[in-house]
Amino acid sequence: MSTTAFTREPHTDDERTRVVVRRGLQWYVDGVLSALLLLPPLALFLLLPTDEDGATLRPAWALVLFAVWGLLSLLVYVWYWVVRPARTGRTWGMSLFGLRVVRLDGRPLTYGGSFLRAVLLVVDGMCAGLVGLVAMLVTPRRQRLGDLAAGTVVIRDR
Repeated sequence: MSTTAFTREPHTDDERTRVVVRRGLQWYVDGVLSALLLLPPLALFLLLPTDEDGATLRPAWALVLFAVWGLLSLLVYVWYWVVRPARTGRTWGMSLFGLRVVRLDGRPLTYGGSFLRAVLLVVDGMCAGLVGLVAMLVTPRRQRLGDLAAGTVVIRDR
C-alpha cells in the first residue's frame, strides 16, 4: 500500500482513485453481503408460537424479539461498515474488487473516519446510490460524501 499523500491540484487525476465502476460494484456486493448477515438473527422470529392462521400468540415476545433483532442488526452494521474497515481498510466487497480506504495523507483509516463514512453511507446510498455516484463523478479524487467528511479516499490496492 502506498503512503503517498493525495495533495495534487484539484484538477489532476490520480490513477489510483479512478475507481468509480469498481466502487459501484463493491457497493452492491457489500449491500448484499451485509443484508445476508442480518438473516440469521431473523431466525429468532421462528421461535414465536403462532396459531393456525399465523397470528402470534405472544405479542410481548414478538416485541422483545424485534428489539433483539434490531440491536443485533445495529451491531452487524457497525461491525461490517465501521469496525472491519477501520481495522483492515476494507470491507469484503472492497477486498473482492481490490480497493482500500486510506486517509488523504496515505495513512490507514481511523475508527472516527470509518464511523463518519458509515453514517454518511445512508446519504450516499439515497436514490439507489445516485447521491454517492454523482459525488464521485464530480470530485477529483472520486470521493463520495462520506469520504469528503472523513478526509479519506478509496484507492486501488492491486
